[in-house]
Amino acid sequence: KSNKISGATIYDKTRKVTFSSAYRDGTVNGVQVYFLYPMLLKNNEPYISEVDFLTCLDPLLRYKTPVKLGMKTIMIDAGHGGSDPGAINGAHKEKVYTLQIAKRLQTQLEKLGFRVIMTRTGDTYPTLQDRAALCKKYKPDLYISIHCNSSTSKTAAGIETAVSADVRAVIWRKLFMNASASALTGVFRCPLGDVAENPHIWKLCRALIGEAVAVAKADGCVFDEGEIAGEIYGHLVRSKGAITSVYADLEAGRRTEVDAITGAVADLGRKLGVRVPVSETVAEVIRAMEERKQRNGSSI
Repeated sequence: KSNKISGATIYDKTRKVTFSSAYRDGTVNGVQVYFLYPMLLKNNEPYISEVDFLTCLDPLLRYKTPVKLGMKTIMIDAGHGGSDPGAINGAHKEKVYTLQIAKRLQTQLEKLGFRVIMTRTGDTYPTLQDRAALCKKYKPDLYISIHCNSSTSKTAAGIETAVSADVRAVIWRKLFMNASASALTGVFRCPLGDVAENPHIWKLCRALIGEAVAVAKADGCVFDEGEIAGEIYGHLVRSKGAITSVYADLEAGRRTEVDAITGAVADLGRKLGVRVPVSETVAEVIRAMEERKQRNGSSI
């Protein structure tokens, strides 16, 4: 059934999904989800994005797992290496263990018939750009990056898990970085460090941070804009050679995550009555680059 103003609902005896025609919000069996695109109403008939169906609804609502995944090539990235030891605990270095795990995983995957490509097979240090270039060259179906953390606790084991009393604040802090600096690396085709080093790009980044902090405040999460900007600037300097997924996706002709980062800030800003002109513009620029790349192979 559909509602001309608010959206639509699809359901059967055990499943129910709701969509909005104005926002990306929706629900699946009562749990809130965020789609990449709002529902489209055409002649009062509801339409949803094929991407949202394939990547969100189908995995959530499918009764059975697909029999064939179609995965052939897997790239394994043993974290750190060479001059970069990674985490250190006494004589133990992360780079040693990541390589051991990577080689064992390589053996197991090759026995199963997969083609495996390693970013390193010895104590060498491929830069972040080198790893991204390998991924771009071989176009693996799956990229696995292996890392290990150190701890002062002798009883620590398993997967590291962080517990937060305010998970929304944690999500917002992550979003501040992605919605500002990460998005701009795609627009300007540059590594993270360039955002901090180029005063014009940094000015745009500060504007995006300011808008995101204002939207967060309207959403009930208050942050100090100067503190957030300082944290992001420090991260950009420390990771100056890093290539973001937005940049990599645009280069490879894939759809980016812009609708879940800068686009999400713009959507929520409009919903809460906060002006977000820079976020809206940057999100539209990236969408235009995506469309141009898919149409003619060039997003410049």
